Amino acid sequence: MPLPGQNINASLMTSILVTKCHIPKMKTETLLRPRLATLLDQGIQKKLTFVSAPAGYGKSTLLAEWALRLELRPGWLSLEQADNNLVRFWRYMIVSIDVQNFGFEKRTRPYLNMLYPTDFEQALNMILNELQKIDRTLVLILDDFHFLIEESVISSFSYFIEHLPEHVHLFVASRTEPPFHSARLQANQDMQRIHAKELSFTNEEGADFYVRCMKLHLDQNVATDLVKRTEGWVTALKLAGMALQYPDQMLTNIKHFSGDFHLLEQYLLEEVFHLQSEAVQSFLMNIAVLKRMNAALCNELTGSDDAQKMIDYLNHAQLFLTPLDEKNGWYRFHHLFSEFLQRRLNRTNPGKITSQYLKAGEWCEKQHFQEEALEYYITGEHFGPALRLLGNMTTKMLRMEWSLLKSWLSKIPRAMLLECPSLYFSYALSLLYGDKKYILVEKMLSEAEKQIDRLAGSWTTDEKNNFWGSFYFVKAYFSAEALHDMNLVVQNMKRSRQFNPSGPKLVFAQKNTGTPSMVKDHVAPPEGQLHRSLLTPFYQNIIATVDDLDLGSPARVGLSEFLYEWDDLDEAESTLNVVFESTDFNNPVASEALVPAWLLHSHIKKAQGLLVEAEQILLQAKRNCMVLGVPSALIYFDAELADLALKQGNMEPADEWIKRYSLSINDELSVARLFEYLFLLRILIMKNCFEEARTLSERLRTVSYNGKRVFYWTEVMILQSLLLQKTGKTEFALEKLRTVLNRTEPEEFIRIFVDEGRPMAELLSLYVRMPKGIQTGGAPSLNYIRLLLSRFKNKTGEFAEDQPSVLVNPLTDLLTKQESNVLQLIVRGMTNKEMAEKLNISYGTVKTHINNVYSKLDVHSRLTAIRKGKELGL
Repeated sequence: MPLPGQNINASLMTSILVTKCHIPKMKTETLLRPRLATLLDQGIQKKLTFVSAPAGYGKSTLLAEWALRLELRPGWLSLEQADNNLVRFWRYMIVSIDVQNFGFEKRTRPYLNMLYPTDFEQALNMILNELQKIDRTLVLILDDFHFLIEESVISSFSYFIEHLPEHVHLFVASRTEPPFHSARLQANQDMQRIHAKELSFTNEEGADFYVRCMKLHLDQNVATDLVKRTEGWVTALKLAGMALQYPDQMLTNIKHFSGDFHLLEQYLLEEVFHLQSEAVQSFLMNIAVLKRMNAALCNELTGSDDAQKMIDYLNHAQLFLTPLDEKNGWYRFHHLFSEFLQRRLNRTNPGKITSQYLKAGEWCEKQHFQEEALEYYITGEHFGPALRLLGNMTTKMLRMEWSLLKSWLSKIPRAMLLECPSLYFSYALSLLYGDKKYILVEKMLSEAEKQIDRLAGSWTTDEKNNFWGSFYFVKAYFSAEALHDMNLVVQNMKRSRQFNPSGPKLVFAQKNTGTPSMVKDHVAPPEGQLHRSLLTPFYQNIIATVDDLDLGSPARVGLSEFLYEWDDLDEAESTLNVVFESTDFNNPVASEALVPAWLLHSHIKKAQGLLVEAEQILLQAKRNCMVLGVPSALIYFDAELADLALKQGNMEPADEWIKRYSLSINDELSVARLFEYLFLLRILIMKNCFEEARTLSERLRTVSYNGKRVFYWTEVMILQSLLLQKTGKTEFALEKLRTVLNRTEPEEFIRIFVDEGRPMAELLSLYVRMPKGIQTGGAPSLNYIRLLLSRFKNKTGEFAEDQPSVLVNPLTDLLTKQESNVLQLIVRGMTNKEMAEKLNISYGTVKTHINNVYSKLDVHSRLTAIRKGKELGL
């Protein structure tokens, strides 16, 4: 062993590569990211800032760019494999400090001869004492720290940090986690961490990167999509940008950018995969198929028991591994790295990838992770286990969307599905609920009917009943969704129950969860198909068919919504109460049924004049949403609470609602968000923001019409008519109202008008007093308008005292004074000539008055005019 003071390695003392201590100059323009610069600035208050992330996350670029912008001149050291030598490492350390403090290297060089792997403290103390003499802030940046693995180097650096003077600040970039103990530093707030999460580009930064650094002016949606695909990994963003240099290939390259993109694959192979040991490479290949992993699952796929050790290494080495939860030890790979591993495994050992999928599926199934098991079985084309597992799910509702169920079943060969009728018809049902592929479903039904004789030869009676019960159940939904034939729906539902009295043996998935309505958010059938005589048996048959499966609540809520619309409040509430009694939060249909049920219940209470109860329902519903796991529905309940306040003259909650949910008339609209923007329209009308209201209402009318959301379209048209009336455009308001009345009369909808209160009552009363409105061809019947107006009188207590002229009997002024005189003389049996003499008017004028009376009363003879006049008290 050399003695203190002996020259350990003369070449180390004389041969210095000065460029290792120079701050790298950026070869291309870089993107200034203020949020990260702020974090680095805060590091000047710490002993150590440790920046760790996988390869290509921009660690070096970030530190170099920041260093060049600093007012004080920082030291820089680019590390490499050769620096795993105690003396060499510290020689470069003192040289990098000397760059900003000339003479430091000369003063401390003798101490290097005192460095030993097992005794470095004395030498470092001398170096630290020299640092203490420097009377200004000193910043030292170490890049590529992950190259350092020699224990003596790591230990000496750890000692150095612990005893660092307050005015000295270290910044370290590494692909791995800190190789030294850092708990005390973090506890004392002497250390700051910056991870891949912070380094990842945001959507805005990604868009700026392409414009400023790559001179690519991409559409905002394209840039956002690339940030999402790469998870903000800047090297992947850059490689994707290189693929977009050719405009004719841009869309194709964006669509197919993944872990097998040749530039990205080459980068991962050279910069990541080939740098690992054979043992690590083998481990990565064995677990390449996994979407998420823990030690037990990895042990199953590798056939070993050291997976936790390997996972710890991958995590420490920052090999694109992201922890999913701290408690249970679940992780996932960056999806581009995962795709790279799968591609490599498939290329180097194609037979193994199939067997690994099977092992993963079997392990997940044993752990009751059914969805993941199915993903592995189907991706690996192990259809037998997949069919068996799916078959166990029949007569249950899965906590997943129909689209996911469809994606599984669509990958199984149709012939294999046909051998399992429950799954075959479940697939057909998923096509109806998801993509509305009516032609394909019709073909599937026809094909099944043709194949039944061949298939059923070995079936039991129960299996045949299951086939036909499922066949007619799907046919019933096809009749509703594609044909809009309610009578045919009822017939097929009854046939389904004949074969499966306890309900069809199908796999059910969830439809939209947390939506404000079971009815409004669906495409409406043609006019006249929503009449009570058709819809009531339609819903009753659905309920009867699926109730034994605990799936009847959504249908009950739908029926309740229509009962409410027909102004049968008692029956609507009674039906809702069955939903509340039979649907607890653990029921898979709870999130689908309860949100619209709570909203409807509050509407019923409002319609009954019980505003306090309506408010209590809404407040409790907000609390329930968090328990149910649908916080997205809070916007609906907050809107209804604000609406209650509006009706009492309090505008403040509505303004707060707009601010909280950041709604604007310029937002992009879709059929999925009509509820909230319709309420925004109401607020604008209430605040007399007429121009904004007109703009928004036209956009909402277009979206609802094109989306065939007839209920929302009707509501928009009603609000437009009220807006026109409020701005003095009465004739246009009445014309708009006539269009709406013509649409709603066949279904006899009531509440959609009555809920608008006094303004709608006044507009309807004005409508019936105008002969032009009545005489125009295609006008709604007087009976329907009379029905609507009568419900204002009977149901809307708020008008009983302050608006008697409109609502006590809104038809009393239907006829002019002279027309009333003519009607009285008709009752007395006078001829036209006698009436002319009695009233001192011409014969022709009498005929005109009689025609007006007939038109306004919607009659065609004197006898029916007399009868209608008596009914109306005229």
